[in-house]
Amino acid sequence: MKEEKHYRIELTALGKHERSGRWGGFDEANAFFSTDAKPATAEFIKATEKAMDKTFEQQSRYWLDYTIGKLFVQDGWEKVSPMSPAWEYRTASTMSHAVWNCILYLSLWRACLAYASGWTGKPFSLDTSPCGGSRRLLKGEY
Repeated sequence: MKEEKHYRIELTALGKHERSGRWGGFDEANAFFSTDAKPATAEFIKATEKAMDKTFEQQSRYWLDYTIGKLFVQDGWEKVSPMSPAWEYRTASTMSHAVWNCILYLSLWRACLAYASGWTGKPFSLDTSPCGGSRRLLKGEY
């Protein structure tokens, strides 16, 4: 059985509804999802799109549309430090928090979508991601 991994992708509002005198909603949100599929596969993209659609549905009261940002994979857990302000408010379930590593940036995400859909145009560079790890992503090492 494959190991399910946890991911999050940043979404940023692209235009917002006019709301005079009222709070206009968040400018950014994260879409969280879990899957055992390898990145850049059709199954992975389907899980990502489902999470983005759900998040946009929640934000559609305020947003007109959204742009996709960085993709992160959960890389473990980190204990809350006694020097952190979070230490004062901790409970048994909040003694640690997730550590996220960026594995994909927007330009590479578009390339992955093209790759997964069978695009056969000019090859693209896999070293353009400022997050690093892009070459390993397409090889399925994450």
